[in-house]
Amino acid sequence: MKLRAPLLIFSFLLAACGGYIAEPQPTALQPPVGETITVFTVDPAASSTGYIAHEYFLEQSETILGRKRTTGEAFTRSTTNAIQGYIALDFATDLPSLAGAEFEVDLTTLKTNRTERDAEIRQSFLRSNEWPTAHFVATEMAGFPANYTVGDEVAFQLIGDMTIRGVTIPLTFAVSATLADAALIGSAETSLNMTDLGFNPPKIIAAVEVEDLFTIWVDLVATAQ
Repeated sequence: MKLRAPLLIFSFLLAACGGYIAEPQPTALQPPVGETITVFTVDPAASSTGYIAHEYFLEQSETILGRKRTTGEAFTRSTTNAIQGYIALDFATDLPSLAGAEFEVDLTTLKTNRTERDAEIRQSFLRSNEWPTAHFVATEMAGFPANYTVGDEVAFQLIGDMTIRGVTIPLTFAVSATLADAALIGSAETSLNMTDLGFNPPKIIAAVEVEDLFTIWVDLVATAQ
């Protein structure tokens, strides 16, 4: 299943990377067990996740930033393959139900096309030097089609709680997924505000502004265990 989905920001040319980078402490993810439950474990080599932030470059951006940049809107996309987790489905009936799902991402590995931006995000915004992981626990799978057939692409919602930067908030991912050949493959995304996580969007006066709302995306391949 691909989750397409939150984390953030953009480019201050100031590259203040200093500070202690905490060693990520992987969570002991414990899938449920049962005779009718199948656990699909994330394949990090085939999966990825990150954030998309919406930026606005103002008239003075080229002069202030010291590099050529077209005025107008742009999008910054980050990515990482440092994702682990599982989705457990209960096949007690013809219609699978959610038995459990957890995902964890190492935020210190998120990369955009500018190392200065990445360093500033780790240090001052996501503060992943202090809180290196994002953790999502799903509690509900809503809107799963009643006429589901194995091999069909289906759309549904995965509802749960995301913890980022020491803040836990409810999130709903819009998911599109296919189950075939003992693999769950798909995509999903959700949106949230940077201010919901306790910080204001980056801004360089008269040069660049970043929208509060951003997208978390995930492209996921998980295989049956």
